[in-house]
Amino acid sequence: MGKILIDAIEIKNFLSYGNQWTTFEFQQGINVVLGQDKDKERSNGAGKTSFLEAVPFALFGQINKGISLPRIVNWRNGKQCEVRLHFRKDNIPYTIHRGIKPGILELVKDGVDIPKLSDKRLFQLELENDLIGMDFKSAQTIIFQNANNMVSIFNTPKAEKRKFIEKFFNLEIYSKATEISNKKLKTIDDKITEIGLERTFKENRIQELLKIISSFVPPCLDVYEGNVVALQAQYGTLVDMNPDVQGTLSNLNDVLRDTRSDQNEYELELKTVKEVLGDIRLETRTYESEVKNKRERIAQIGDISDQREKLDKVREALNKFDGITEELETAKAERDKLRDEIADGRGKLRESS
Repeated sequence: MGKILIDAIEIKNFLSYGNQWTTFEFQQGINVVLGQDKDKERSNGAGKTSFLEAVPFALFGQINKGISLPRIVNWRNGKQCEVRLHFRKDNIPYTIHRGIKPGILELVKDGVDIPKLSDKRLFQLELENDLIGMDFKSAQTIIFQNANNMVSIFNTPKAEKRKFIEKFFNLEIYSKATEISNKKLKTIDDKITEIGLERTFKENRIQELLKIISSFVPPCLDVYEGNVVALQAQYGTLVDMNPDVQGTLSNLNDVLRDTRSDQNEYELELKTVKEVLGDIRLETRTYESEVKNKRERIAQIGDISDQREKLDKVREALNKFDGITEELETAKAERDKLRDEIADGRGKLRESS
């Protein structure tokens, strides 16, 4: 996630700032804002908080105080609340111009206006994902520290903490890889189930055909041929005794031809059944090969577990940062001590003047 370096900010009709543009330019390194009211000789109410709140307003359209948008507008003028934030990311200059009454949300990249979506919410989401790199809640946690409303990242819900950690450390690719892998695994499982069902159907069909083949008994022609031989042996005698024997013999020959024709048809049908059985067995072997390949692919996809273990190690390391809250409290104490020293220095400066 690239760094955002703020160069300047322009404010008008924002909280305590009036109807004239006020510009603040940032220097390299640490910038200390004292905020001295020259008329009242005090720093309270000089606009320090309003100045700091202008940054999250420009980036996210919200402020840390949690007040509604209409109340952000300067109460005296009641309109034309505008903030321009000038910053650089990856050494490219950007300007975000945001306003209330009228509503304004514009982005300029290296002097060129970026076309914005008609839906401002989608445009804001695009800014947070592609340019800023975090949402308002994450920015509150790690950037805009305010003792009155700051929320530690370790006190946020688990889902939000995970989302923040993945985005901040650029680990979102692992979640996407897991999601894609799970979808592929489900597709493969569904395909294997489908193949198994189809294989079961084919095996049942094979068993049915085997039963038909085993139960098929072709007619025995030896009986008919024996009868024909016996009749031929008696032919001569019968012809002498009865001239109609010739017609009877002719009928028997017809029956023999019909029987042989039926035998040929049965043999042809048996051949067809055997061919179908061979095709089914070949198709079964093809499905078995495909199932084997799918299982090998599942084994290869299983390597994603290594990446998950790496992600778990990163999360485990992050859990060790629980002591960060105590360091923040120490830093706050040092900050308060510095403020007291500055206040004492101002007092001594007034006394000396």
